Amino acid sequence: AVMLILDQTLHIGFFDPVIIRIKGDFAGTQDRVFAISDKFLKVIKNAKTYGFETKPIGTTGWHAFRVTERVDCDESVMSLLEPFCLECNRPDRVPGTFEYSKQLSLPARSNTFFTTKKGWAKPFHDRAIFLTEDVMQILKKGGVTGGWCNRLWTDDEVQVGLEKAKQGKKWTPPGWCVSL
Repeated sequence: AVMLILDQTLHIGFFDPVIIRIKGDFAGTQDRVFAISDKFLKVIKNAKTYGFETKPIGTTGWHAFRVTERVDCDESVMSLLEPFCLECNRPDRVPGTFEYSKQLSLPARSNTFFTTKKGWAKPFHDRAIFLTEDVMQILKKGGVTGGWCNRLWTDDEVQVGLEKAKQGKKWTPPGWCVSL
């Protein structure tokens, strides 16, 4: 399992020399490590955010980030497409993405990073990283940059989207995509 490899990496650690060049404060690597800057880590630690652990990546000022809060999900959101690898049994592609709050069992507490219990072998990650609304606000207020957050749609927003689609219009909720 891909996450097991990251679990082992976090346990073993990283050794210098490591060179990281990322514009912004976070990124996913090709070997499925989600890297965060010292700034990102300081912001979430100062806010006493839950649901993660980190390990320094050598002396680079970057950290491997792993989400520890796992939730149930609607597994039918993802599709496993053949062919499957003969060595590791991973599918060739895994289309699908979680877009609606009803597709996940949301965490009981706020100020939390979370992900699904089940993982899928997707490029750059096997699980999407989710965060509660207050974490997104903390990151934005802390000046963390380099990407965006897509908010999960509520049931009411899904209904509005369906009504607009019947009229031939594409609609997304206001504030659905937040740039960091």
